[in-house]
Amino acid sequence: MNKPSTLSIVLSSLVLCGTTQAQTVLLEETFTGGMFTTGFTTEAGPISDCDWVFAPDAIDSVTFNQDYTDTVPNGGNFDEYFVFIDSDACTGTTSNTVDAFLVSPPFDASGGGMLTLTFDHQFRDFTGSIATVEVYNGTTWTEVAQWEDNVGYPNPPVQESFDITAGAGGSAVAQVRFNYFATWDWWWAIDNIRVTANVVGLDEGHAQRALRMYPNPTSDVLNIRLDGYDAYAVTLLDATGRIVLEQRLMGPLDVSALNNGMYTAMIRDRHGDRIARAPFVKH
Repeated sequence: MNKPSTLSIVLSSLVLCGTTQAQTVLLEETFTGGMFTTGFTTEAGPISDCDWVFAPDAIDSVTFNQDYTDTVPNGGNFDEYFVFIDSDACTGTTSNTVDAFLVSPPFDASGGGMLTLTFDHQFRDFTGSIATVEVYNGTTWTEVAQWEDNVGYPNPPVQESFDITAGAGGSAVAQVRFNYFATWDWWWAIDNIRVTANVVGLDEGHAQRALRMYPNPTSDVLNIRLDGYDAYAVTLLDATGRIVLEQRLMGPLDVSALNNGMYTAMIRDRHGDRIARAPFVKH
């Protein structure tokens, strides 16, 4: 086997050392002043008795079960301004039904790169309560995460982070939304919603342009080529950002066991740094 020349090794090292990462904030909502500041909206389902409201103005002696010695969500990254829905306190009865959405304004996800959704929250569950996060690609809503057990309760609330690249589908009108479904249950409080685009480039995108994946769509085998770069391992993410496969790049990938749908292949070098990524469809 021919060894690479000293010149080729030096050139490859220069390219890899030239890795840059730029982060762009596409959406940020902190509910400062106890209001929406970026165009978020609320949408209550046809059978919903309650909707999302703002802290601190909507907090009273019975919200967050304060009349039974519980406390308002605090700590972590929460401040006094956040949005919440409390199905235990919103009507004062035990027969209410809640199906309410917190919906972001559209944001442009067409610029490429990895999209990350982060937010802080506290979810206190009770029988039947469900908290769901979804992302929109201009046509379809895709579930990102769902909880039916306590998260960030008791205090402090916790931060979540999800890769929503595949779910947003490169749409110029992408959105995220938060759905709380419950009857006479407890609450969900959210703060600091943020969507960022991280674009990793090698020598002004040479690696990204050099990436070849075929066939695409595929039903069984996916070939990945990134000539001239240290393509060492691949991670496959489904439309929700969940990792479905990780392995060394040693030949064609067997994707026959994957469910049909859209995926993202993320290529890393031997140090674990991402050097390129691209979507593909399994059918």
